[in-house]
Amino acid sequence: THNTPINWTTHFTNTPTTDLPTYPFQTTHYWVKSSSGSGDVAQAGLTRTQHPLLGAVVRLAEDGGSVLTGRLSSRDHPWLSDHAVAGTVLLPGTAFVELALHAGEDTGHDTVEELTLEAPLVLPTERAVQLQLTVGAPDDANRRTLTVHSRPEPADADDPGTTPWTRHATGTLTTAQAPEPVPTPADAAWPPPGATPIDLTDAYDTLAARGYTYGPAFQNLTAAWQHGNDLYADLDQGAEADPQTYGIHPALLDASLHPLVLAADGGTRLPFAWNGVRLHATGATAARVHLTRRGEDAVVIELTDAAGQPLLTVEQLTTRPFDPAVLDAIAATGRDSSLFRVEWTALPPAEPAADASADAEGWAVWGQDDRLSLGLPVHPGLDTLSDPAPAVALRFVTPPDAADVVQQAHAAAEDSLLRLQEWLATPALADTHLVVVTSNAAPVDPADDPDLVQATVTGLVRTAQSEHPGRITLIDLDGHP
Repeated sequence: THNTPINWTTHFTNTPTTDLPTYPFQTTHYWVKSSSGSGDVAQAGLTRTQHPLLGAVVRLAEDGGSVLTGRLSSRDHPWLSDHAVAGTVLLPGTAFVELALHAGEDTGHDTVEELTLEAPLVLPTERAVQLQLTVGAPDDANRRTLTVHSRPEPADADDPGTTPWTRHATGTLTTAQAPEPVPTPADAAWPPPGATPIDLTDAYDTLAARGYTYGPAFQNLTAAWQHGNDLYADLDQGAEADPQTYGIHPALLDASLHPLVLAADGGTRLPFAWNGVRLHATGATAARVHLTRRGEDAVVIELTDAAGQPLLTVEQLTTRPFDPAVLDAIAATGRDSSLFRVEWTALPPAEPAADASADAEGWAVWGQDDRLSLGLPVHPGLDTLSDPAPAVALRFVTPPDAADVVQQAHAAAEDSLLRLQEWLATPALADTHLVVVTSNAAPVDPADDPDLVQATVTGLVRTAQSEHPGRITLIDLDGHP
């Protein structure tokens, strides 16, 4: 009413009224959000994993390897949508590290010796992604290979075998040979003396301008300093963080790399190879990070808690420049691969037969007229058509007389249905092939304007074709020779 007073008594007499709230309605939803839980995976001979990004693991009897499977979607994991590069939502590289660490924990290997990221994993907006981690058998040094694959979740009508897998990462799991890192003394100065503060006033706006779009789940950088090639930062996920089932939450580990981008000259770089990754403690929601840059593309990472206790160490992370155009191509492939469409292919006209009458022998028209003037016998009813039955019977669809297109479509569909039922119920025509001929029912070119009445009949005949394979052919004419 735009704050215009209304005299409700003129509309509702002797009816009590209730005052509405003076503040805007709070659009809070209280519906229980459904989950795509994996159910009881034990019924399928699998073992449930205790990781939010993975659902089950199967031990391979042949060689002692294992396969861990999961399902990723922005619906089940909304925080994943807060990580985008060049406008495309990607699974962060730190999530691959977390998955590799969990796979190593599952096999008793505490170190990700190497993890190379080969291809980004684009997360579709409206479609889930299936995930597979394959851990190989141990070699003589008790090292295991690791690969990470994904594919868009096949739709119900899709053949799962036709949806290809993409390999995103390869690596090696091993057991640590070096001792645990020495904790930083609790009374050590933080940040170290001489470190210069980095202004974070518009830090995430600056990152967005460089192609890194971080939503609230990834905006965990609270303070940063620089001292030569060393960067220091404080990270905090806030009170709403729930890291209990993660070794190191990918959003927290990803935030440890944000000072690198802020201190860089520009350009888009993504993690490429992780070496010597070890997890020393779990459940962290806050951390201190020390980054030691080695040239333009390498960095050493140390994460500790506020008391100086080690959380995670990385011997070296190598980054590489990345072309955002690659993401557009990957995202387009993921969107279009399941949206198949009919495309018409023009064929050269066949050469006319030397003796057309001989080819037409055994053909007849079922209906009122031979619209193409083929010179074939015309049979208005099935009683004469079936005595004797031709090898092929043509039936031309003629739009019935009606007031408008909707009535014509209904009448044409009803008539075609009755005629098909009549033809299928005639035993003498069991060996006769029926050819239904429509006109301008199919739009061959996007600019074509199909006949809606004829198109309605086309859909009905296609259904009959699926129910009686091999007995009906559908031909659509476009008015050209």
